[in-house]
Amino acid sequence: MSALPAALAPFVSALTAYDLGTVGGVHRGLPSSTVSITIPEGDRLEIGWLARPGSRERLRAVVAGLHLDAA
Repeated sequence: MSALPAALAPFVSALTAYDLGTVGGVHRGLPSSTVSITIPEGDRLEIGWLARPGSRERLRAVVAGLHLDAA
């Protein structure tokens, strides 16, 4: 977990950086009662909802949370 800047402390409970690897990787976004923001450093993220065939897109950033299905 990364150090949380004081200016974000009232609004953010945790700040975590992770690497999907140089050859790509998969992150499974599970249903949650919190909101997460994902901003890639390099290429766009490829996002799709497991329960929604054909929903796959490449995006520059993603805000997710309060959902019932896995992404």
